[in-house]
Amino acid sequence: MVDDDEKTRDLVADILRSQGYGARLAGSGQEALQILAEVPVIAVLLDLIMPEMDGFDVLRRIKDNPKLSDIPVFVVTAKDLTDEELKLLKREARALLRKDQSWKTELLLQLRKVLTKSKLAKSVGQA
Repeated sequence: MVDDDEKTRDLVADILRSQGYGARLAGSGQEALQILAEVPVIAVLLDLIMPEMDGFDVLRRIKDNPKLSDIPVFVVTAKDLTDEELKLLKREARALLRKDQSWKTELLLQLRKVLTKSKLAKSVGQA
């Protein structure tokens, strides 16, 4: 989970842990990229509005890195998005979840899909 808001990070970590998932928390884009360089992850939950390096920069760096580009990125944001930003996120992110809507159930549903595909791919030797 990458978000500069500590309360949001803690909330998401609690949600994930309540469902049996582990969580690595990053308070900045740079911290997230450091974690990704050191620890294998199955998905990235990414806020867009952060100081220094925003979520768009983080997403671009993930997608430009061949070692990270296959990691599904779920954007969780309150940002009012332009049409260009929406097009970019539809192309590059696995899902776009709005903080001002009911996003928690959808997040868990999307994560389950990723885990199911990952486990299936490993069971047939593709991952």
